[in-house]
Amino acid sequence: MYLQQRVFDRFRHEYNTERPHEVLDYRVPAALHQPSPRTYPVKLRSPEYASDRDVYVVRSSASCV
Repeated sequence: MYLQQRVFDRFRHEYNTERPHEVLDYRVPAALHQPSPRTYPVKLRSPEYASDRDVYVVRSSASCV
């Protein structure tokens, strides 16, 4: 894992579970979080584009196909 990601993960953990927020009456966000009741499909549909649009596939090498 990259160093920057570890730094961000630590910050996010502290921000959400350790630091109380004034706007939340000095509670931490994790204490108020509720998972969404909305379910998501296991497989997402392929995106659909209007026929008058050009569609490009961008690869990690930044080349377009």
